[in-house]
Amino acid sequence: MENVVVASSVQRQGIGQRLMEAAVQLGEAAGCYKAQLLAADDEYVHTFYEACGFKPLAQGFRRYLREELTSTTVN
Repeated sequence: MENVVVASSVQRQGIGQRLMEAAVQLGEAAGCYKAQLLAADDEYVHTFYEACGFKPLAQGFRRYLREELTSTTVN
């Protein structure tokens, strides 16, 4: 999962958690064995994903290959 965003005007209403649970349920129904995501290094982001049942188990690495992708996809 990547770029999970809820509009600021409706944050803290459980929408994000319901969205994450729906994604997990879709994966389970499709026979997936895990749900995985990358998260920003912000504490509130980690707290959110942990509240959704995710555990911080790995360190990830990334290398963008085309500059135009990084300017449009990275905040």
